[in-house]
Formats: sequence, structure tokens, C-alpha cells
Amino acid sequence: MNIYHVLAVAAGGSLGALARYITGLALLRLGAPSTAIATLSINVVGSLIMGMLTALFFVRGAGEVVRVFWLVGFLGAFTTFSTYSLDIYSMWQEKSVQVMVTYIFLSTTLSVAGLILGVWIGKSVS
Repeated sequence: MNIYHVLAVAAGGSLGALARYITGLALLRLGAPSTAIATLSINVVGSLIMGMLTALFFVRGAGEVVRVFWLVGFLGAFTTFSTYSLDIYSMWQEKSVQVMVTYIFLSTTLSVAGLILGVWIGKSVS
């Protein structure tokens, strides 16, 4: 275990968590109808950024500390799969099965599409 990697993950994670919290609040204040929509938006945008950075880091050969700061730390904390799971559970508890299934489908397909688009953008920029 490299202490620089540990510190990079810790620093990136704390900043990513803060960015997720502020972004979620901002989306709700801007009119997102629920925390689920805010979480979906954050996960899609985070996946897009993950794809772009992955492509850029691969092409430009970024150092391991930079990669773990952004990909593991910042984006790992920014995208919130545990919150996504809690949103699904809440929908299940509320017996909103159609909304829940739609949410699962959109979250999965749009996040993967965001990652693929991000890789494409990242390769185009390089």
C-alpha cells in the first residue's frame, strides 16, 4: 500500500462527497422533482466524466496518484450507488414498482451511455 495513493483517495473522496452533496442540493433547488432524479443526474454525469478521464489518462499517461485521486476518490464518492440503492428500496416500500423499474433501467443505460460517450469525447480531445 502506497501512502500517496491512500492520501489521494482520501482527498479525492472528501472533495467528491462534498461535490455530490452540493450538486444534489443545487439540483433540488433548481427543480428536480425528487432526490432520485438528482441521484440519477449525478450518476450519469459522473459516469460521463469517468469515461472522459479514463480515456484522457490512458492516452496521456497520467500518474497513478492522479488516477486514483480522480477515478477512485473523487468520482467514487461523487457517484452514489449506495444512494441509488436506497432510492430503489424507497420506491419498493412505496409500492411504486413502475417508477422503480423505470429508474433502474434509466440509471443503468444512461450511466453506461455516459461512460461510453465520455470515452469517445476523451479520445476526441487527445
